[in-house]
Amino acid sequence: MQNDTSTPRSLFARLSRWKAARFIIIALLFAIWMMLFDPYGYFPARRLRGEIRALELQENLYLDRIADDRRKIDELHGGKDKLEKFAREQFRMKRPDEDLFILEDD
Repeated sequence: MQNDTSTPRSLFARLSRWKAARFIIIALLFAIWMMLFDPYGYFPARRLRGEIRALELQENLYLDRIADDRRKIDELHGGKDKLEKFAREQFRMKRPDEDLFILEDD
């Protein structure tokens, strides 16, 4: 003797149309609730993924700045010649007997 109640088709065949429709409506309402209002639903998760992408871009920017600052620190600890070169480039310092010309791009 086989029991046909295990398949979904036989389950819906046994239910009246109203019960089946009510089941489908409740399932759809539950799915909509989970997508829209649940904190771990589709739309909140999508918003959080966007925030994660923005933070990762910001992290890459800061890592680049850290690498640049480390390069500058190494340059400053490299000796008197490198320190003088850094001061001339960054702070536009010059020797007393020199003239400084600044060319700017428009």
